[in-house]
Amino acid sequence: MSWEEDSRRKHPCACGKGTWDEVTRSDDWNRSESYAEINCEVCKRTHRIEATHGHDEGMPTSSYRLVPISK
Repeated sequence: MSWEEDSRRKHPCACGKGTWDEVTRSDDWNRSESYAEINCEVCKRTHRIEATHGHDEGMPTSSYRLVPISK
C-alpha cells in the first residue's frame, strides 16, 4: 500500500525563472491528498503558497496560489 501521484500541474512562478507545482496523490484505500510546492529558489525566499480548502457538492476541494511574503 503506497501513495501514487495522480497529477502534477506546473505553473510559472512570480519571477518567471522557475515553477511551482500542484500535486494530487491517492492510495489503495481510496484516500487522496493534494499539496503545492515552490520549485524556484528565488521565489522560495520571496513567496509562499496560500491554500484554500472547501467543498463542492459534498466533495472536498483545494486550490493554491503563490502570494508574496509580507514583511
